[in-house]
Amino acid sequence: MTANAATFTNPNPTMAVLTALTTALAVAEAGATTKAKGLAAIRDAKWLLVESGFALELAYVQVLADNAGPNATMIFEQAGMSTTKVGARPPRGYKASQKTSGTVSVTAPRTGDGTSTIWEWGTNPGALSSTLVTIHPKISITNQVPGTLLYVRHRTVNVKGYTDWSQTISILVT
Repeated sequence: MTANAATFTNPNPTMAVLTALTTALAVAEAGATTKAKGLAAIRDAKWLLVESGFALELAYVQVLADNAGPNATMIFEQAGMSTTKVGARPPRGYKASQKTSGTVSVTAPRTGDGTSTIWEWGTNPGALSSTLVTIHPKISITNQVPGTLLYVRHRTVNVKGYTDWSQTISILVT
């Protein structure tokens, strides 16, 4: 943005403030690596200031881009910012498999510690009748009749409450 000062006439915060914030963070990070008491908290506070400063800067550039019409992408490029999403992950899914006849193994995405997984399954997707709670995101459903279609869904629960039910998946029992 400094190289394109004609475009970015009134950045908030100024480049001098952003530079000072990032320099202070670097000093605090160096101090925190010594593991001296209290320095990690100072580093974390400096990080929040830098994060807030860059969020304000992004908002400033976004306003300019919103007013630039078809040149919006150019505004972001001049600011040294990207308009493409990076590192977007695909949605986490879950899967079912079978190694033994009549037994279906289902694995859900991993969740944090202190979280349990609630499973429901049955042969009617509108009326899943069997329920089990596990502390691991996997389950083996045994004694299923080969040739039937089994429907399974799950959700998690922790001290904050319940998540929504997952999508119901189906698997043909072999």
